Amino acid sequence: MNWAGDGVGTRFVPGAGTCTKTVRTGGLFKHLPARAEHIVHMIFKKDALLLWFILVVSALLRMYSINRGGWGFFVDEQRFLDAINIVNSSIGSQETLKNLFTYGIEHKLFLFISALYIKIYNISQDVSFNPVYFFGLFSVLNIYLVYRISLNFGSEKNEALISALIFACSSANFYWSRHLVPYDIALFLGLCSILLATSNSLSRCKAFFCGLIASCCFFTYYGSWIISSIGPLLFFYFSWKRQSLGLIATSACLASSFLLPFVIMWGGVAYYTNNVHYNMISDFIYFSKSINQGEYADGYFIPLQYFFASDGPLSVFWLFSMSSTIYYISTRIKGNKSQRATIYLVILLYIYSLLAIFSTILHKQVAYGRTARQLLPFICLISGFTINHYFIKNKTPRLVLSITLVGISLFESGCFIRLSFPDNGNSLYSIEKIWTKRQNIYCQERKRIDISVQRNTLL
Repeated sequence: MNWAGDGVGTRFVPGAGTCTKTVRTGGLFKHLPARAEHIVHMIFKKDALLLWFILVVSALLRMYSINRGGWGFFVDEQRFLDAINIVNSSIGSQETLKNLFTYGIEHKLFLFISALYIKIYNISQDVSFNPVYFFGLFSVLNIYLVYRISLNFGSEKNEALISALIFACSSANFYWSRHLVPYDIALFLGLCSILLATSNSLSRCKAFFCGLIASCCFFTYYGSWIISSIGPLLFFYFSWKRQSLGLIATSACLASSFLLPFVIMWGGVAYYTNNVHYNMISDFIYFSKSINQGEYADGYFIPLQYFFASDGPLSVFWLFSMSSTIYYISTRIKGNKSQRATIYLVILLYIYSLLAIFSTILHKQVAYGRTARQLLPFICLISGFTINHYFIKNKTPRLVLSITLVGISLFESGCFIRLSFPDNGNSLYSIEKIWTKRQNIYCQERKRIDISVQRNTLL
């Protein structure tokens, strides 16, 4: 890293090739004794260590929050309970698949992922492991993906680490990790498709998986349809700009792979219901109309309101970051950094515009905080860009910046720890109790069947 003194940064900008640039940053703590400055150098040069520290602390905070209870309070968590009922009431894999395919259209892939998880732990008969640990892991993985995407866009490791840290500090990113909902998994898949689209070398194989993962993002949570389209669009854009792949071949790979899950879902329902005339589109339309809680007219304002309520002071800094980035682009039109910042802002405008148009203007989708979270990774990427450019590269005291970042981290960590529900997880509708009860009953019934089989074998 370059925080602690002079260094050389090698970075890649999509479409521009690899370039090496020597960056002179000066000493971060020049006033410290030589021994202390040497220690600071050693710490900040360990990029991987700092990244692991962010990820481990984020995981521990989530585990602490999950252990305090509170999961099982939202409607979308009902689908995990439905998966428990389907798996435990089905006899054999074929009946399980039939019940999963014919269950309904709602967040189909999340139902399959939940069923697979339950199936594994039915085999192990381990009911002590909290299932939210598994689903909360995706929230931590998203932090790592923000770091990798930042590097793929051509940022230095300083900027990528800052973006990951800000994303880890966000309450909007943390909150849903303690619930059995598909939001973090869908965001994980959407970011994976973007990671493939911004990789150094593009190929038809990557185009196929980019479209496939983006489609899986959509089927995991339909509210993530906007971010599921960003990966394929970026892949098409960089393929056209580099002229490394034919546009027709790229379009064919992206389209065919994106449509593949649709064909599988349609084929599964048509096969198990013996209805080749099954209309999946009508099911999608019916489901979209059933989600109408809230006001359509507030769609343009919901993202601002949600982030300010969830992250407070951090959201104010995000507004400053976006404003300063717009100013930076307007004053420096050319250059790799301007290209990176421009792409960030275009993606933000794309997501926000679609949320506002489909809610406020077309009245087709009510905007919620969970759908506004699609903006969050790119807000954090812009924040990392702003800090790296205006604070680290310029003469602004970096010690003040370091103290500010640590203060934000501690403040947000305290907010994470204080998160609780009015009844402290004692709701009668808590899936935590239902999960433990259902799994214990299942294990007892399984043991009874095994004993019966053994007796019949002896007879």
